[in-house]
Amino acid sequence: MDYIQSLLIAEDDLDDLNEEGNVLVMNESEETEQNDREALRLAEALKIGNEIQNRFPECRELAEQMNDIQDHLKDTRQRCHDILEREEQNLCKSRSEEIKEQTKKKWDEFLKEKDKEEEKIEKDFMTKSLKLEGKVWHG
Repeated sequence: MDYIQSLLIAEDDLDDLNEEGNVLVMNESEETEQNDREALRLAEALKIGNEIQNRFPECRELAEQMNDIQDHLKDTRQRCHDILEREEQNLCKSRSEEIKEQTKKKWDEFLKEKDKEEEKIEKDFMTKSLKLEGKVWHG
């Protein structure tokens, strides 16, 4: 239930109490002095009720402002959530890119090592083939 609905219910309840209070004050003022104190208390309660009722328009306006603020907070919270999600995705992408670069670097190093091994094997092969060829020709 929002603030305005709560305020309207309270305002209706206060209207009902004021009507009852007015009737009681009129009846009590016509009765004996013994009931004068009760009538004074009821009159004071009626006065306070009227003061409260006079503040209802201000309260209604404040309740509307509270509802607007609540809506703005929901929007702001959603925007913050969206920003955080994007940041998390960017962090994941950054981490993914970092892993990709590390993997590429390791792969490049691996290929360089294999190229060196291949080059060494070719040199050994060429050296051994030349020696073998030399033995065959001189043999």
